Amino acid sequence: MKRYEETCDRYFATYASSDIEGAKKALGQIIDLSLAERKKATRYWRFNLLIAYSQARLAVIAESQGKKEEAERLFESASEYNVIQNQAFSQESGRTHVEFKAYSDDDARFTPDRWRKNVAALDKQANVRWKEPNKNAR
Repeated sequence: MKRYEETCDRYFATYASSDIEGAKKALGQIIDLSLAERKKATRYWRFNLLIAYSQARLAVIAESQGKKEEAERLFESASEYNVIQNQAFSQESGRTHVEFKAYSDDDARFTPDRWRKNVAALDKQANVRWKEPNKNAR
């Protein structure tokens, strides 16, 4: 898992420090890697969480580009992965006897507004700069 997490961290650093196209590409790479690794793992819930938040971030970018239908589709898909993540973590906590109060599936299906707020808070904390003009572009 260490290699996976290091690779995702590298992609996320690109997302945080890149222009909008670089940010989109980095999020796509996180999703692709997470989907591939998820097929190999039997017990690791973080894949779904990273996919969900990557899709939510792509939805925010799509909205910023005026692509409303794409954003809606991505927010919906992010919510589905959040449900999967919630169920997987609930199963894992039961297996390891860790106390965890799972969301209901409906509660885990975040609204687009909740996704926007979550992404904005995380991106502010990470000093994400894809919204800034690319000073290196000509």
